Amino acid sequence: MENNMNSKKDYILNSYEEITDELKLRLATGTLKSLVINYSLKIINQNGTVSDSPFSNLKTIRRIGYEIRLGENCRSVAGLFAGCENLEAIPELNTENAEDFTMMCLNCHKIKSLPAFDTGSAKSMKGMLECCFSLENVPVLNTSDVKDFSYCFSACSNLKSVPAWDTSSAENMDSMFDNCYGLTSVPEFNTSRVRNFNCMFLCCTNLSSVPALDLSAGESAVSMFDSCEHLTQIPKLNYSGIKKASMMFMGCQSVRTVKYLDLSSAVDISYIFAHCTSLETVEKMKTDSCVLARNAFFGCAKLTQMPEMDLSKAMDISEICSDCISLKKVPEINISSVQNFNHAFSGCTALSEFPDWNTAGALNFTGMFLNCTGLKKVGSFATDTAEIFRDMFKGCTALANPPQYYLKGMLRRR
Repeated sequence: MENNMNSKKDYILNSYEEITDELKLRLATGTLKSLVINYSLKIINQNGTVSDSPFSNLKTIRRIGYEIRLGENCRSVAGLFAGCENLEAIPELNTENAEDFTMMCLNCHKIKSLPAFDTGSAKSMKGMLECCFSLENVPVLNTSDVKDFSYCFSACSNLKSVPAWDTSSAENMDSMFDNCYGLTSVPEFNTSRVRNFNCMFLCCTNLSSVPALDLSAGESAVSMFDSCEHLTQIPKLNYSGIKKASMMFMGCQSVRTVKYLDLSSAVDISYIFAHCTSLETVEKMKTDSCVLARNAFFGCAKLTQMPEMDLSKAMDISEICSDCISLKKVPEINISSVQNFNHAFSGCTALSEFPDWNTAGALNFTGMFLNCTGLKKVGSFATDTAEIFRDMFKGCTALANPPQYYLKGMLRRR
């Protein structure tokens, strides 16, 4: 092979099977004239770190000084440079026929910019620039037909802004910017067709504002703004069609007040404001479809009042206000379908009294008021169906006598 390596060669690849060890070595050392890829690339393992590209996981390659051409049969550049961790620049390519850019530059840790590719035929940019930690600049690309932007910029931690791409065809923005720590703002994207907003801005810790986004077609927004620590207010968007809203604003530590939040279609609001440590007031939430509300306000240390909510369909509100150490007032709300009250108000040390609640469907009261040291008065509960009362009032040192229904329940279950 040593003699063969003395002269540069042209290569034409019509399939993955034609990739040889010699070609791999020439790609890494730059000892070839040109390379034509004349087949559509694809991701060939489940975790997406390997494709059938000749460049896949060439970790030693730093620069590409030879010509790369995409043949007429190459409709996909999926994973073309995936795993090229030390590649410093992506070469210019004629990508006018490419439809799939999935994970094209996945784990290209050292690239700082992207060429202005012709993306007029593109349908997917899923994970296109995922884990490009050094990426600073992104050009304006033709993205008018792209449906999938999921993970496109995920973990591009050095990226501070992105251009206003045309997202009018987009249907999936799952984790599009998650862990983009340096991102301070985003343009007003067209999201009128997007169904999946999960983790879109997860851990965008420097994002201070969000423009008007159309969530009307959205179904799921799990962790959409999770850990956006610099957001001072909940973005004024239409959330009314979202069905899954769990962890949506979890860890938004700068938000202090929520005036009104329409989550009328949401089935799951678990952890929605958990660890919002500056949250003082949530005036009203529309939650008439809610089934799961566990940990909704867990750890909201400054929240003084549980908001007015419709929990008539809810089944699980375990730890809903657990460790809300400033909580003083809980409203009378319909929770007749709730089965699980596990640690719902545990650690609410400022809570002195609790209203009558219709707990006709209750099964589990474990630790509901555990360590509520200021609790002096508790309203009446229905406990006929309840099976577990363990530690319900444990640590309630200011409560003179546990309610009769609790004592009867404890005797009944022995």
